[in-house]
Amino acid sequence: MQRKRGFTLIELLVVMAIIAVLISLLLPALNSARRKARETKDRTQLSQIHKAWFAWASDQKGRLPTPGLVYRQQINGVFIQGRGAERNDLNTTANMHSVLVAENYYDTEILVSPTEQNANVIVKDDYNYAVLNPNPSGTGPIFWDPSMAANLDSECNISYASTPIMGKRQRQKWKDTGDSNFCIIGTRGPCLGWGPGAPGAVPEEDLTYELLGPDSKWSGNLCFNDGHINRVDTFVPDELQASGIQGFDCIFVNDGIGSSTGMNGLDSVIGIVRSNQGSVNAAPIGNNLLDRESTPAESVTEETLFTFDAPCG
Repeated sequence: MQRKRGFTLIELLVVMAIIAVLISLLLPALNSARRKARETKDRTQLSQIHKAWFAWASDQKGRLPTPGLVYRQQINGVFIQGRGAERNDLNTTANMHSVLVAENYYDTEILVSPTEQNANVIVKDDYNYAVLNPNPSGTGPIFWDPSMAANLDSECNISYASTPIMGKRQRQKWKDTGDSNFCIIGTRGPCLGWGPGAPGAVPEEDLTYELLGPDSKWSGNLCFNDGHINRVDTFVPDELQASGIQGFDCIFVNDGIGSSTGMNGLDSVIGIVRSNQGSVNAAPIGNNLLDRESTPAESVTEETLFTFDAPCG
């Protein structure tokens, strides 16, 4: 009886070598496809957030989401919904998104990018809808879960940078203007430490370089007021309005349109306003950088207002 011949050791090694070569050829293409899929999903999430903001604005006289106009200052010691001065101190990035989640415009998953690299950025799966109460006895109203976090060096429930709700930008730009040259939300960036209109040192190591990659340079998706989204590979994209000494607009720095200082300009600037988990009712007016009654926007800088993946300077 003739015995069946098996593979020799040499034949097996040849087959394994061929498989290894094929894998080495296919992996870069697979990695590129995965990266492209994550980037596409990132753009979709930005678009959904933009649409939700403008749906909210349609019922708010065109103003984009503003926590301080939801939870206003009291009048003669009494909270009257829709009346009273704005509570600027509540206009953090976390509170702004929490308002939209509380009102079911989107869920917390949409706030974390599929390209996220920072382990401190996590989806807030435990959003507490049960705490919402427009008229609790003795404590004042609660319109959103105040435990949404925005601190990249400890815990952050948000990947995306957005326009800070303060100063001239809030009054003139934080509304449904349809401006195709003003970015309102997008991929966050590093702490640059630039002066107005003048480029400075770029951080050598920062996780934001890995969000859309390649790692050697920053790339990001920017969503503009009119809703269009562009992939850019520079801090100073041509699409932004010209400003500053050098005639360009850095998306992560106040470039001083109209000789404005601090965070009181009108050029495009996006970031995540640093805030820790806390109680809305425990936040006193005049206790943070957003309250224009105690801290003029001119005296606030990107380094003091925003949270970053790596330390500034």
